[in-house]
Amino acid sequence: MTEVVAYRTAEPEKLDKEIVGRIGRAEVDAIVFASPSAYHNLSDVIGAKRLAELSSRVDFAAIGPTTARALRETAARVAIEANNSSAAGLADAIAKHYQRQVSLKGLKN
Repeated sequence: MTEVVAYRTAEPEKLDKEIVGRIGRAEVDAIVFASPSAYHNLSDVIGAKRLAELSSRVDFAAIGPTTARALRETAARVAIEANNSSAAGLADAIAKHYQRQVSLKGLKN
């Protein structure tokens, strides 16, 4: 029998300080999380409390219910949650979210 690793989580080897700084200053529109470990890795860098605070100003996108639950367990707001836990499902959920935002802005004008 041959064992095949199809999925493995690993901490990033290196983080771009400029990008982390922009995230910390809420200079991004959205942060996409494709796994609970991705959220926890960023939380380890920025801090869980600060990340939860950022979720009120930045749209947090979760690939599915397991990832969304991990965010909510630390009091982070999930603005976008994919119905289909796949890259395509996540991309679709993000696109639909921002399409609704554009439509709502059009109604306000």
